[in-house]
Amino acid sequence: CETDYVAGGLGWRVWAAGVVMCRELVDRQLSIGVQGANVLEVGAGCGMAGFLAARLGASRVTFTDYLPGLLSNLDQSVALNRNRNLGDGDPGAELRVQHLEWLCAAPGLLLEHAATRPMGGDGSCTPATADVLASMASRGLPPGERFDLILGSDVCYEDPLP
Repeated sequence: CETDYVAGGLGWRVWAAGVVMCRELVDRQLSIGVQGANVLEVGAGCGMAGFLAARLGASRVTFTDYLPGLLSNLDQSVALNRNRNLGDGDPGAELRVQHLEWLCAAPGLLLEHAATRPMGGDGSCTPATADVLASMASRGLPPGERFDLILGSDVCYEDPLP
């Protein structure tokens, strides 16, 4: 990641939760269904999980975030990865960057949903919660766009938390 804290806010670096998510993605890629998938990375930051999904065989990866510095950095990273793939004859995944402030796409929807259907006890996302997140994200993306896999880690920020 080439951006700094001022330009990238909290997305300027790879956080521990992102590393854990990537390890899970590698370890469980067959059961998760990465191969040939249309992947959305929400709150991509540096794009580590999305680039990993591309390397694991995703057909398309859409990186989303909202700060201009992060989007610019993602654009540069996508261009570098496209150039790298041209040399080996494998076009790789279609990579694209899109502005998406996903919590503003449907104000109050997640809070309303969380009160009645919380995350799983182990911190995992229940199918109902995943549906709400997908609905929120899709409101900021092109009409009719469908994703097979949505990736996101540390996508919620609460200022008073330590």
